[in-house]
Amino acid sequence: MAAARRLQAERAGLVRDTPSAVQRDVYQVPVPAGASDVAFFEANAWEKDSLYLQFTTTPAGLTGFLAGLGTSPARLRDGLVTDAVPARLRGHVGWRFPPGHHWAGVTLNPRGLRPAHRITVNLDDPRRPVVFTVSAIHFVHHRHGARPSAPRPTA
Repeated sequence: MAAARRLQAERAGLVRDTPSAVQRDVYQVPVPAGASDVAFFEANAWEKDSLYLQFTTTPAGLTGFLAGLGTSPARLRDGLVTDAVPARLRGHVGWRFPPGHHWAGVTLNPRGLRPAHRITVNLDDPRRPVVFTVSAIHFVHHRHGARPSAPRPTA
């Protein structure tokens, strides 16, 4: 049944709506108040779950969004596109980052159990930045019955 739901979601592509409160909490992606053109896509796999989120906001909304992730607009690197959409999902997500636009981005790889974030911002109109974020949760799986090896004594 889970495979059928995943296939149905993948066929639907980006959902033109705000992710649920649970999704925003799990993937740790705040959506600024007043954001428009909000859309998301969730992809789940054995080793990684990802939420692809896009929205248009204001400079204050961008600052608040980045602050919610522990960073700031000053950390955005001009010209950086953090394209983290795997080839198999590009048709579903539909994001394109062609040259000739004012792109800026940052990659956040926190320690511990927090998701990693890849953020690309279109600043063609600085009054209405368009934010593209991939939040990824990586899993570590242990084989059933596997035991960690004990350190060997040294002579």
